[in-house]
Amino acid sequence: MVKYRNYFLYCVVQNTTNEILSKHLSIWTISTSVINSNQMSRCKYCGEYSGFSSKYHKECHEIKSNAWQNLLNKIETTIVKGRDLGALKSKIISVSKSSYIDSSEIQTLLAMGFNNAVRRFLEDGVLSKQEEEYATSFKSHFNLSRLDLNYNDAFNTMVKASVLRDVLNGTFTDGLVHIELTSPFNFQDEEKLIWLFKDVEYYESRNGAQHRGGSSGLYIKLDNGVYFRKSSFTGRILNTDEMVFRDTGSVGITTGHIYFIGETYFSIEYNEIMTSYGHEDGLGIKKTGAVNLSHVFKKVDGWFCYNLLANLTQK
Repeated sequence: MVKYRNYFLYCVVQNTTNEILSKHLSIWTISTSVINSNQMSRCKYCGEYSGFSSKYHKECHEIKSNAWQNLLNKIETTIVKGRDLGALKSKIISVSKSSYIDSSEIQTLLAMGFNNAVRRFLEDGVLSKQEEEYATSFKSHFNLSRLDLNYNDAFNTMVKASVLRDVLNGTFTDGLVHIELTSPFNFQDEEKLIWLFKDVEYYESRNGAQHRGGSSGLYIKLDNGVYFRKSSFTGRILNTDEMVFRDTGSVGITTGHIYFIGETYFSIEYNEIMTSYGHEDGLGIKKTGAVNLSHVFKKVDGWFCYNLLANLTQK
């Protein structure tokens, strides 16, 4: 009798223990599920769970990256070739919807494509009027402002390229029309401003050797002058460590002189220039008779300035 009573108690205890373990196991399973779902990230592209440590699915990221690059190429080619802008717009909309490209990103996409097209224009020669028309048509079709398209200084570069073309052709207008600034200089009769740079750092250098823009051979001889490709200046940053800082002011390039005005004021006639050298972010000038002294201007567009001086000194 005792044997059966003990067995009965054993069963009761065992069943109770199993029920308790089962309940705790269920609670642990539910808690773990909640924790897992809270800790898992959602893909920033498709919105589905992407795992514990990843912010996106690799496949989704590749879809967007490939679509972005394909659209950049399409925008560049359409501008360069002057192709149908309406077809381009439809393409961008359809591809964006299926490739996780948000509508807020399209303006950046257009600006980057425009920048690529401008750089391509400037590698095959002076910007032609037709190329400029292709670019301005793109701007108008997508209702973009000058500021919208100035990614990597692309729109300003296009304007400078247009001015350079007109200088080569002898048909340029006053540069103040383009930049909407008031000239601080007193020009001679019939002298016109081609371009004005503000907040320029002026240095003096007594170093002999300096990079001369275009020396790598990246230039094109023209019937009316010479053109140095923008790539021959890219990456050549002006080092002023061994130069003497003199002033900060404005540099004006005109039909007859290069001017500087800050706390000091001076001008250099083109027939006084022995040589000039350009960097991506600066310009140096050596005057005749001053072999060991260079006037150096930092924070100007070396490609643009060097091209202007290379041609204006020959006219």
